[in-house]
Amino acid sequence: MQSSSRINIFFFTISLFVLLIGIIYQPLPDNFPQPWKYRFLSYWAHRIDQLGFYCEQMNLFTRINLIRNLHYLSIGLFQKRHPECRLKVYDRKIANVHVRIYEPEESIDHEEKTTIIYFHGGGFLLGSIETYDQATYRMANLTRTTLFAVE
Repeated sequence: MQSSSRINIFFFTISLFVLLIGIIYQPLPDNFPQPWKYRFLSYWAHRIDQLGFYCEQMNLFTRINLIRNLHYLSIGLFQKRHPECRLKVYDRKIANVHVRIYEPEESIDHEEKTTIIYFHGGGFLLGSIETYDQATYRMANLTRTTLFAVE
């Protein structure tokens, strides 16, 4: 029984060592900004890509679906709207394009209102109005302007 637990500890230690080597050993150019952050993120991006490959081989789902769902999960975990922010938020369809409009509840006495149009990017693969709702909500609140988030 005791030799079994020693073997488990040995394999666990070796696994951690291999993980550290995988993170640490990545040749980068001199004066590369934030090399440890890059190494950490690069390591996990490769692991997720490998997981996607294995899921494709087992016909569970495609790599892009895995990456898309992990992206939505990571963004969605932090979605909170603060009730003290006084914004009207509503969805519209303008010229067959989905748009979410964030508008301050109080009226501004200026002759001209400032408007921000926000395109989230993602190349039709990642992101949506929902995943960037936190950022656009906060941007509209801090600037106190009308913001159009385009799908």
